[in-house]
Amino acid sequence: MQSFRKYGNIKVEVDGIKFASKLESNIYKELKLLKKAKQCDFSLQPKYELQPRFKFNGKVIRPINYIA
Repeated sequence: MQSFRKYGNIKVEVDGIKFASKLESNIYKELKLLKKAKQCDFSLQPKYELQPRFKFNGKVIRPINYIA
């Protein structure tokens, strides 16, 4: 028995990537076709470093990263 989901989404896996909903997976499929036709370019969850690692008062402060 599946548990109740607030918005009725069903998790889907496409190309080994897990998506939270069918809509999200369908959008990925369309973007993949556009990328193949060289009409757009995208990457899944790119990582951006907002602040690099540094030392402060002898302690190492970890970098701050943002994953889109």
